[in-house]
Amino acid sequence: MNSCLMQLLQEEGTNEEVQHKYEALVAFLQSPEFKRLREESERYLAEGKKVSVKISIIDGQPKYELIIK
Repeated sequence: MNSCLMQLLQEEGTNEEVQHKYEALVAFLQSPEFKRLREESERYLAEGKKVSVKISIIDGQPKYELIIK
């Protein structure tokens, strides 16, 4: 979130791609899926695994995917 915000603040004019990423991230943080994925990721983190969340928009609908390594 911070990197998207910093890019928005540093760029002259508007960077629509960064702005869309930031909006998708904010939507995710406000969604009911956030709590579920956070709880699930904490379980994997406690096991020592690396966890990330992939956020995408498919047909206008957000999709969230937990990636465990």
